[in-house]
Amino acid sequence: MEKRQFINVLDEQGRFLELKASPANESSQQDSHTTSYLRLRREYQNGGFALGLGNETDHQKPENLIIAYDLDGTLYDFGKICFSVDQVIRRELGYPDITSEFYVSEFQSRDWNKFYRDLGIRDDDLEKVIEMFIERFKATESPKLIPGAREALRRTEEAIGHNNIFIITNETTEGVRKRFERDNLIHYIDRVDNPMQGKANELYKLAMCNGNEGKRVVYIGDLVSDGEDCLKARKAGAKNLRFYGITHGYAMNPREKMLEFVARNANFAETLNSLDEIDRIWKGR
Repeated sequence: MEKRQFINVLDEQGRFLELKASPANESSQQDSHTTSYLRLRREYQNGGFALGLGNETDHQKPENLIIAYDLDGTLYDFGKICFSVDQVIRRELGYPDITSEFYVSEFQSRDWNKFYRDLGIRDDDLEKVIEMFIERFKATESPKLIPGAREALRRTEEAIGHNNIFIITNETTEGVRKRFERDNLIHYIDRVDNPMQGKANELYKLAMCNGNEGKRVVYIGDLVSDGEDCLKARKAGAKNLRFYGITHGYAMNPREKMLEFVARNANFAETLNSLDEIDRIWKGR
């Protein structure tokens, strides 16, 4: 099967026109800056917020922006530990080894039963495997902070304020606190929300409750399932919710998989190549 890459087609002013699929060996201008006229127009036509071009609207002002981060794969290097724990469990239960590439291609956090079933775990072993993973993962050293994560949080807080930052994760509060105390991030512990499996309901509440209906709400995650949770929340009415899929090397899903999701959902989804690009969200670049 021919490999394909997704390319941002820009106009002469550097504005995004379309996301185009082309052969992987075709040279082209690539840029993840997909804040474009066509995307903004689609958002307006689909009943979302109306952003102006060139003039700052109320929606674009920092005080009217909420940014929520995923934790693992976005701020913390979770993948290697996760894969290693699951590989050991498979061996103990008599399952064959799998490759890390297959593991990350199937990884999602909306339904753990489905995830392990997709990895070949039998239904009668699902509960045992999940319990073993939770127990073993807690016993391992906590994942390390991704380079640039601390700076991204600092810059975000500086731009939009502490109370407009959220961290929505499946990790327990105990686990998050342990990491934050070690990494001198305990300042953010009051911004953590833990839905455990699936984030759609929490994202909906974040976008539509506590007077946030008129604000622009952004969720940053490394999994396609994060984007799918945003899509589910939008279908429930949270049209002010947007998704930024981060495709750096610490992401738990392959870059190609995220790019395909964004291409299918360009009316509310964009990509970030790394945390270094975080200020694009409030600067509109």
